[in-house]
Amino acid sequence: YPNPFNPITTLEFDVAYSGVVNFTFYNINGQIVESISPKFYIPGNYSINWEPQDVPSGIYFIQMKTESSVHLQKVMLLK
Repeated sequence: YPNPFNPITTLEFDVAYSGVVNFTFYNINGQIVESISPKFYIPGNYSINWEPQDVPSGIYFIQMKTESSVHLQKVMLLK
């Protein structure tokens, strides 16, 4: 939230099992525009902020990847 956003969006997520979580941000063409270093989480609720730098307005995909699942969320950056 919010979505659309400018200049920052908050990603809320739940971790069911302890493990490494990796976030990757893609543009509409599937190119990686940013990634967050993988981090170990224990079960619980978390949030992180994404404030993209030097990218144009448009649609982006945020991929959250764990050892057992992959989730994809579409967001729109409006400058």
